[in-house]
Order: sequence, then structure tokens, then C-alpha cells
Amino acid sequence: MRWAFVLLVLFVAWTATPATATTLAAPAARTSPNGLQAAGAVPRVALIGVPGLHWTDLDATATPNLWRLAGESGFGSLSVKAVGTTTCPYDAWLTVSAGRRAASGGWCGLPPEPTRSGDSASVPGFATLLQSGEGVHAGTLGDALHQAGHCTTAVGRGAALALADKSGRVDHYADSPAALTDWSKCQVTAIDVDELIAPYLPAGVLTKEAELLAPAARQAAVRAADAEVGAALAKLPPDTRILLAGLGDHGGVPHLRVALLKAPGAKGTYLGTTSTRRPDIVIIPDITASLLTALGAPIPPQVVGVPWPAGSTTLAPPPGTPLRSQPNPTPAASAPAGDGTAPTGTTTGPPSTGEPAGSAPAGSAPAGGSGETAGGSGQTAAGATAAGEDATGGLVTVAEAKDHLARADLTGTTVRGLTGHFFTGFAVLQVAFYLITFLLLSKRRRATGIATAGLGLASIPVSTYLVNLLPWAHAGQPGVALIGGVVAIAAVILLAAMSGPWRRHPLGPPAVVAGVTGAVLLADLLTGTTMQFNSLMGYTAVVGGRYYGLANIPFALLATAVLMVTAVAADGLVRTGRKRVAVALVTALGVIAMLLAGWPGVGSDFGGVIAFVPGIAVTALLVAGKRVSVIRLGLFCILGGVTVSAIAVLDHLRPPASQTHLGRFVGQVIDGTFWPLIGRKLGAMLHTLLSPNLMPIVIAGLAFLIFAVMRPGKVSAGAVPEAFTRAPMLRAGLIGALVSGGVGMLVNDSGTAVLSMAVALAVPLVLYAGVRSMSTSSGSVLEEPSGAELTASAALLTPDAPTPTGGGSVPSP
Repeated sequence: MRWAFVLLVLFVAWTATPATATTLAAPAARTSPNGLQAAGAVPRVALIGVPGLHWTDLDATATPNLWRLAGESGFGSLSVKAVGTTTCPYDAWLTVSAGRRAASGGWCGLPPEPTRSGDSASVPGFATLLQSGEGVHAGTLGDALHQAGHCTTAVGRGAALALADKSGRVDHYADSPAALTDWSKCQVTAIDVDELIAPYLPAGVLTKEAELLAPAARQAAVRAADAEVGAALAKLPPDTRILLAGLGDHGGVPHLRVALLKAPGAKGTYLGTTSTRRPDIVIIPDITASLLTALGAPIPPQVVGVPWPAGSTTLAPPPGTPLRSQPNPTPAASAPAGDGTAPTGTTTGPPSTGEPAGSAPAGSAPAGGSGETAGGSGQTAAGATAAGEDATGGLVTVAEAKDHLARADLTGTTVRGLTGHFFTGFAVLQVAFYLITFLLLSKRRRATGIATAGLGLASIPVSTYLVNLLPWAHAGQPGVALIGGVVAIAAVILLAAMSGPWRRHPLGPPAVVAGVTGAVLLADLLTGTTMQFNSLMGYTAVVGGRYYGLANIPFALLATAVLMVTAVAADGLVRTGRKRVAVALVTALGVIAMLLAGWPGVGSDFGGVIAFVPGIAVTALLVAGKRVSVIRLGLFCILGGVTVSAIAVLDHLRPPASQTHLGRFVGQVIDGTFWPLIGRKLGAMLHTLLSPNLMPIVIAGLAFLIFAVMRPGKVSAGAVPEAFTRAPMLRAGLIGALVSGGVGMLVNDSGTAVLSMAVALAVPLVLYAGVRSMSTSSGSVLEEPSGAELTASAALLTPDAPTPTGGGSVPSP
């Protein structure tokens, strides 16, 4: 009943908040009216798709038509993530058609050439797409336009795919701008400009190489695409509202692409929607919603995108300052549909990458050479002003937008390119730590130094988020600056843990490391997750698995940190006879963190709630001195599922445009279209079981922990049992954290990444506490544990075993 009451109160407060509050609007940001809201006569709207177009391709001399259009438009980065790691033109255009991420399910290149029938045309194989798991919603846009009374005109094969209705038919078709004679016949027109992407499709399939073309060849392809765009712009009626999008990747490395909106009020502003909750990033399904909104047509419930609004002229940069970027309020007619995670099963764990960090299209100049631009490059917390305000009356110039958005892509690709190498190095350090610790303790050598090094390793994960408060993306070598910043911040945290008055207590330094980790992640959740975004242990828009909220690895760190810190606090309370207060503390702080992790628009983590609840319950029961049976553990997992289901249903009860992915998942369950999503997530989870970067951390950490308890005399010289004897509640926190990590591994698509991070944070903290406890009690770790201690310690990690001395009231060391 208490849980139901809490959820009811939060839901009432949440739904009573004005609609604009959920858009995370920046009060100081300059706003313009939404350029796509139809008023009076229905306007004309055109979508121009240029697959592979990158912001560094735009140039006033080389691409005059694109540059001129950008000067009349709002601009943003387009995350082209569909289903695979990269997105080919076929899947990108299909996603526009479906209004949600979609894929052809196999061969991936250009869409098929339509079959002509007089002035109209039909897309071959459309019926097959509708029967596939990833293309079942194809034709949603075309059907919605027809039901609203609009005809459709398509120029090029991709445009035909986007505007085709459920029968695969488009009303008017031409294979090129020159072949279309009447550009005013329909209110909506789509144009496929494939001159840039065609050279990247040897044998008709998108290349897997990061950059197939030489710089000169790419520049020639870009110029050809610019000429085709110019031909289309010259023939469109002058009152046409234009969306231009770089629909798809050009090789094996994903990038952020160009997004332009020419519409009233959009000029010189950034484009951002609540799909991403980033002020300058949009996604492909937003295009579907934008086209329908421009024509005043209803948006079908299966469309997950949000219309592009005219945006902000002030925004905080990517990693570099603590300023927070926020999108403008979306009008009530297009209320937020924030989606923290992509419904594709993409793991937010370390991707397997082979491209160099920060790769960009060949021939592209590095973003932001001068570093004096507004928005993403020059703004700081003191004296931040609207980009280009002095010269343009507050509007962002094309040059400034190009610099900022190109740098945003460079930031994302740098993080993506380094992630695999970073996790490999982290895994090597973890395994080396356990091996050296084993060798030292098994030989009865003093291990305080290696235990302290373990605290340093445990400080690395939170440092990957804190580094985003530094301007590493503006360095000449951003990858080097990023890694160097992480190491430096971890050293500062370790220094703080070992320098204060708390250093004298064995639990003091571990509590500082865990406390900093938990505090940073909670603060990040409450401020828009700007530290997790573009971080090595977070997520990037380039990958497109998640754009905001709590990712799987940060969840594991948050759950572990909260449970370990509350366990340390509970230990002191239990020692003074306040066991009920200790249990209440663990439960209250755990529930608060859990609700923040799962609440739509804050953490938006579905699997995290399922895993967090049993961890909280197990920790609280062990602190109370109660047994935890397998049946109880199973019931706690069910309770976690019921809790997140309640949150998702509450989200689903809101208007469709206001729902997050949690509420939309309920809708998918209701209409029976959720199985492809479940299949992708299950496949991603199983794939992580073979990860060479993650499994070594799990195996080494758990093996050391188990043998340190079962055979303490040979493995750890009794250090781990000593930690549990001196601080029994530490055992409760460790077991609770491992329970959350284990359940999280099974219910999240990041799989092993969840458990590995719980182990990487928790085990070094426990080991340090044990080594320090033995050092302070005997002055040496060379002392052999007594036979009675060895016998008792074997049961210390067994949840069914009662806590020593009736709940942990043991003398202080």
C-alpha cells in the first residue's frame, strides 16, 4: 500500500505540472514560434533527403545551394540510428515511412526502384516489409496523409518509399527533379538526392569501411548532390516549408547528419525535440511527425517522433562547461514525447569499434578551428550570450552552427572510437589488481598499497562522467585530453578519500568513493544527464541507443553506490542499537534512488527498477538480521517488475504525445508489436556474455571474492572475512549490490556490463575495508586467521545466514 500511495502522489504531482515543464525549457533561451504549426491555409511542405550529408560538407563556395538554404533555416544534428549499427538509405527512408525505427531486414543499400503505373508508382516488396518484424509499420506516413485528404508526390526511389501508403503506392512519381513537370499538384513532396551516397554503395550495398572515398572524390559527390538540391529548390513553390535531412550513414562508422528546417520562425535557431531532450539533436521519426504537423494531419499513435520546433539561439556546449543545454517549450499541440532509450535493443555498454577516435568524412576540416564560436565551442558559464547576437540580432549564423554541430559529431565519434579501447584497458587493470592482491595476501605481504590502488580503480567510473565538466572536446587531441582528464579526476577522488579525517576509519575512504559516485549520478539525473551524455561509460547520440536518462552502466554504479553507502551508514546505527533506523535509512534512500532511476523523463530506466528493488530489499533484510531465501528473492524480483509496470502504465495513461518510451512500450504490449523489441534486447544481452572487455572483470572479481571467503587463509589472508566481521552491514550492502547487478544483467540489453560495473565498484571497496581493518587491529596482515574464524567466514556471503551477533552489533576495532 505504501508503494502504491507513493506512486499515486508522484503521478498526480507529475500530471499536474504544466506541459511546458516536461520539455526542460531554459528560461533564458530565446525562442521563436513553431515554424511547422499549421495556421489558416494548409502550407506546402517538402522533404529533401540527402543520405550521407555531414555538417563538414557544407561550404559557402563548394555547396552554394545548401549554404543558402541553411542561411534561411533552423539547423540541428540528425541522429540517423535505425536498427543496426549504421543506417543505410533504405532503412532511413523506411523509418520516415513507419514513423519509428525500422529496417528492411537484410540487404541494405538504396530502396528498390518503384514500378510505374501512369503518373503513380508502387514500391516493390512492400507487402513483404509489412510482414517483417522491423518493417511492420511501413506506410504509416502515406496512410496518414491520405486519410487527411492529401495526395503525395515523390521524386526518387527513397522518396517513394517514405510516402507510400500501406499498399505501397505513391500518387505521383518522377525519378528526378527534371522529370517532374507539376510541382504544385500535391501539398507534400519528398525528394531523394542520392548523388552523394551512390559512390558508397559498391554492388548496391552500403560499404563497411569508415571512409571509402578519397577527399577529392567525396567533394565531387557533395557538389553533385548540392546541384541536385539546387534543381529541386528552384522548382518548389516559393511558399513551401522545407525539411532537409542527411538520411543515412555513408560507411561503417555512424555520424550525426545535417538537419535543416526552412519555415516561419525557424531561421537562425537550433532544432531540438523532446525525443532526445537535447536542444540541437533530432531523430528520423521526428521527420514523420513534422510532415504531418505541417499539414495539420493527425499523428498516428505508432509514430514515436515529435515535430521539429523552431528552437533556441542559446545553448550550452557539449563537454566543456557546466552549463546545461535545454530545448525550448513545445507547443501544446505537440506536447513532449521524450524517449530516453531507443527501441532497438542497442546496448549502452562498450561497443566493439575499429574506427579511429573522432573519425570524420574524408576531406572534412576539423570542427571549430578557432574555438571562438557560440553554442558548442566558445560559451562559458560567465557571460554566455546568444550566438551571434551582436551581428545578427540574436540569430545563429550558418558558420557558427556548422562549427558547433560538426564539433558535436566529433565529440560523439571520439567517445565511440575510444570506448572499446577504454574498456579493454579497464578490464586489464581490474584483472591485474586481483592477481597482484592475491599474490601479496597469499604470501602474507602487506597489501595496504594495492588496496589503495583498488580504490583508485573504483574511482575511475565516476570520473568518466565528471570529465564532461572539462573542455576536453576543444583540445587539439580530444581523445588524449579525455583519457587524461579521467585519470586526473580519479586521482583527485582518491586523494580526497585518503586525506580527510575519515581516512582513519577502515570504512571511511570506501564510503567517500561510493558517496561521490552516487552523488554525481543522482545530481546528473536531476540536471538533465549532461554528464552521462557523450561519456565513456554513458551514451552518445552518434550510437543512438539512448539520448537522455539513466543508462545501464550508470544504473549499476548508482545502485551499487547507494547500497554500499547506506550499508556503511547502517553499520554505525546498528552498533548504537538503532537497527530500525538503519533499516528505514536503507529502504528510504534506496527507494528514492530507484524512483529517480525509473521515473519517465528523469532516469527512464525500465530494467533498472526491476533490478534495484530486489537489491534494496535484500540489503534491508540483512541489515535487520533476517534471512533471505530463494523464494523471497524471487518475490522481490516480481515486486520490481510490478513497480516498473505501474510506472509504465501511469506513463501510458498520459496523452500519446506526452509519453516516454516506458508508456509506449505498454502500447506495444497491448497491440502485440513488442516481440521484435524483446528479441533485439535479448540478443544484445546474450552477445555481451562473450564480451572480452566485460567478462574478465566479472570472472576475476567474483572468483576472488568467493575464494577469499571460502578459503581466506590461502587467498586473502582473511581480509574479506575481516571486513565483514568488523563491519557486518558491509556484507549486506555487497550482497544487495551483487543481487542488483545479477538481476540487472538478465533484464537489461547491456547484460554483462551491468554486473561487471557492480563488481568493479563494490569488491575493491570491501577489500580495502578488510585490509585496513586487519592493519589497524594487528598492525600486519601476516597474522593467520584462527580456525574458528575460518569456519565462520565460509557462511558470510550466504544470504540465508544470519548476520553475526544478531544483526551486526560487534565491538568497534
